[in-house]
Amino acid sequence: MLIQLDESLLGSLGELSQPEWDGVINLAVAAREGHHYLIASRALAAALSHKTEMGPRERALYKALSDRHSTIAGMASQVRMRARVTRDLVAERVTVSGITEIRIPLSFFSSTVATQPAILLCENLDDCNLIHEMARLFARAENMGAIRTNLDMRSGGGSTTADVADGILANGRRLLLTVVDSDRETPDGALGDTAKSARSVFRERNLATGEILILDGRDLENLLPDEFYRSEFENDLDHSVSVAFITALDGAGCSGARLHIDVKKGLTLDKLLMRKNPPQDFQAVWGVVAVRVSQGGLPCSAACVACASAASCLNPLACACILTQPNGGALLSRGVQAFRQHGREMWRTLPGCLKSAVNDVARSAFDWGCATAFQPS
Repeated sequence: MLIQLDESLLGSLGELSQPEWDGVINLAVAAREGHHYLIASRALAAALSHKTEMGPRERALYKALSDRHSTIAGMASQVRMRARVTRDLVAERVTVSGITEIRIPLSFFSSTVATQPAILLCENLDDCNLIHEMARLFARAENMGAIRTNLDMRSGGGSTTADVADGILANGRRLLLTVVDSDRETPDGALGDTAKSARSVFRERNLATGEILILDGRDLENLLPDEFYRSEFENDLDHSVSVAFITALDGAGCSGARLHIDVKKGLTLDKLLMRKNPPQDFQAVWGVVAVRVSQGGLPCSAACVACASAASCLNPLACACILTQPNGGALLSRGVQAFRQHGREMWRTLPGCLKSAVNDVARSAFDWGCATAFQPS
């Protein structure tokens, strides 16, 4: 994370306690090792560079921060979230001129544990790796590629993610971003159990140093670009029609379905025609898909068109109208590799319905993982 030493520290350097000096030292080490992106005003950094409470390497780092202040501050101005370090005793979160600041006591960093990279906690490590790649591509697309993304990636184990997050928050010594699938079948549908449990934990703990992001879409698989599905499955006889269906949704005016389709389990037409107790916005999302199928406006079989036109499944006990095949086989790990090999092209060709959702998760991961290995010359 971008960590800014507040200018108010300049007038109280002679009053710092030993835990606070430990914080100043540990933050210098964290900047040198690339755990976070550290900035300070030129005057504060210059003053710290002369303080004998620190060793020569830490003083040299603060001198370099002063000497190269303009360049460092210019890059940092592009980051929308940061930690501002003060002598206040309570961490809090405020928004000033569009920038979110987590105001953290200097003594928080008195332990080297607290200066480790921010934790990215997801339901599994494939989620973490894919989000890290998205953050990296986001930085390049926004001309911030000189800023690294450094995150301590952790697996929550799926349904136990809330418990893992609670343990980290209870310890109270780490910066934590948790990202979970919403499992929503429509934008206003019910959250899945994992998302509800994790959200409850964050509300109860109410710590400024932790944040939960519930994905804008059903699963992380929904945020994989159309180009990924084409390149991975277009020539697969079992999945080519499914891919054509998924990648046609946005252009057919079914962008909500593109974000909330169950890519892993697949979709049969009876789920749209015979859904019991649907969410209030089910028809607004999936009724449109059924209409497009009946009109032949989405790639599918003639049988699907006939059933959709009749608004009734001809074989409800064994629906043969398969709109998409299950695609659960290691999608995220394959997505990571695809982003590493063809990321720029996939990012450039993101369909309109995905851009906002992908940018949100990528931006959050970038902000929390913002770092640079700052080596004094």
